[in-house]
Amino acid sequence: MVVIKKEKELLINKKHPWLYRGAIEDIRGNPENGDIVPVCTKDGSILCYGFYSTQSLIAVRIISFGPEKPPDNWIHTRIRNAYHLRKNLFIPSNGYRLINAEGDFIPGLIVDVYNKTIVVRPLIRGIEKNISNIIDILLSLFPENKIVIKRDEYSARKENIAIKNGYIKEKGEGLEQIEEDGLIFSIDILEGQKTGFYLDQRDARIHFSSYCHNKTVLNLFSYTGAFTFHAAKGGAKKVISVEQSKKALEFAAYNMDNNPGLKTAFEWIQDDVFHFLPASGIYDVIICDPPPFARKKQEVNGALKGYGFLHRNAFEHLSDKSWLFTFSCSGAVSRDLFFKTLQDAAVQTGRDVRIIRELHSSPDHPFSLVHPQGEYLKGWAVYVQ
Repeated sequence: MVVIKKEKELLINKKHPWLYRGAIEDIRGNPENGDIVPVCTKDGSILCYGFYSTQSLIAVRIISFGPEKPPDNWIHTRIRNAYHLRKNLFIPSNGYRLINAEGDFIPGLIVDVYNKTIVVRPLIRGIEKNISNIIDILLSLFPENKIVIKRDEYSARKENIAIKNGYIKEKGEGLEQIEEDGLIFSIDILEGQKTGFYLDQRDARIHFSSYCHNKTVLNLFSYTGAFTFHAAKGGAKKVISVEQSKKALEFAAYNMDNNPGLKTAFEWIQDDVFHFLPASGIYDVIICDPPPFARKKQEVNGALKGYGFLHRNAFEHLSDKSWLFTFSCSGAVSRDLFFKTLQDAAVQTGRDVRIIRELHSSPDHPFSLVHPQGEYLKGWAVYVQ
């Protein structure tokens, strides 16, 4: 049992799914890491239930509010609800996010579908304790699919998650292919970033392609080339893609073979973007989609310096009447702080910059109204003169 401080009880009424350790008055009964525990007032009145964490700053991830204990089939019901939501989103791909943690009211669980392979990503010990039940539910919904466990190593260390990466029941090579708006992408599930592909950028990629006709495009942090090939599909004259990972560039080469009908000229550069960009040329369109720079508050100042550097140099290497698409997936960096790096860079470089569109995660990545932290991906399309 977790006893909440008197002055923090109103937090439960707001139905935010996270209870931080600093809001706890007392812990009774020695709950284990990953147990479902009641959160109570000092007099024992139960306010909610959630997964308890012994190590994380987030001590309880709430799964239900009120005095009634969640039913045994609560995960089953919420996975089915997530499944039915995706069926009504008309996603132009057979690769999509099925379960988005708190966004689907299952904290600590990410599930991505790649064609005939499902990738399960447990982020907390409480999900690991329920993994057999989760897999059984997924197999009932997707009886023909293989299932892969893919841990987030940062979360695994923090939460003491012991489950191993790999296929459940059946074997596989860790590879899959998906179709996205007419393009074919090879996915490296076991060795690639996250679950192998950035599904959250699907809508942004499709929108981005319409700005690329007859343009010279620079794709920074290109990974396996998803934005690159969407630029080519949109009629780009040339796309220069910069990526530090040799393995990612190898998969980009597979993706060239997957899409032989594209007429664009491609150039692939293995380099650190921070080294490459200051000495690069002039472009009509730049896409800047870096990996997360800040997972926690202590890393925010360094992240802001990195974004500022990228924005200043992007503005300095864009032609007149050009486009910048810029993103941050750093959960610890707020929308306003990220936006300010864009404003400051425009002033410092003397460019006239207009916001054309704010960009968000694809709709298969929902977030709860009471959990704004779920909207981690921030982006803008801007017009530069």
